[in-house]
Amino acid sequence: MTTLECTGVWTRQPQEKAGNYHFSGQFLATKEVVETLTANEILSIYQDIKAFVKNQNGVDYLQVYADEQGRTLYLIDQLTKDMIESGEYSPLDNHCTLLWPHQY
Repeated sequence: MTTLECTGVWTRQPQEKAGNYHFSGQFLATKEVVETLTANEILSIYQDIKAFVKNQNGVDYLQVYADEQGRTLYLIDQLTKDMIESGEYSPLDNHCTLLWPHQY
């Protein structure tokens, strides 16, 4: 578990299972997330997941972040590394999304 250095607010929660997702595509955030969080908070979450993926060489498609106020965010990737390398998916399919749980 890592507390993000830039904000000290959002903490990545332990993943429920291993995976082969690399969060390597376009990074998206829902309008509600963008309107609620600071740009620094969003960037910190993105930087955290990239470092975590690099360290683990792949992670679960669903990553959960929590803050000190009890709020949670989901960061969801769409394609595994194998799916991307298969060539069967459009580059537009390769994205991850930061959203509130009620938006899932």
